[in-house]
Amino acid sequence: MAKRKTRKKTVKKSVEKQTKELGPDDIKYTWEIVSIVTSAQSTIEQIIYELHGTVGKYSTKKMAAATGALALSFDPKDKYTTTDYNQFKKNDLIKYVKSKLSDKYLNSLKNIITQELFGNKKIISGSDLK
Repeated sequence: MAKRKTRKKTVKKSVEKQTKELGPDDIKYTWEIVSIVTSAQSTIEQIIYELHGTVGKYSTKKMAAATGALALSFDPKDKYTTTDYNQFKKNDLIKYVKSKLSDKYLNSLKNIITQELFGNKKIISGSDLK
């Protein structure tokens, strides 16, 4: 009597890609220092920054940004207004800006980015106007 070989049957199931609708909760935020304004003594007087929002990946990636400025007034207790700007790294300045912004202002920056990415309104910069 010959032994029969048994074969396992493999069933291939088709896997459907689930495409999730991207929304405001999917925005990833990053900070960038655009420039700083210094005094004659090389201390910082103003920090100009951008908050970038990115949503999606690869070909579906969309980006938007909101720009702000933080004016620093002289305070002997604040090392950012009394020390040469060369002593600070970019991350130090970003942390400082974040610590000085109110939650309300930060939310308004995020709302600008959300509106630009998902809203019907489009914000056009002055340099794009004719």
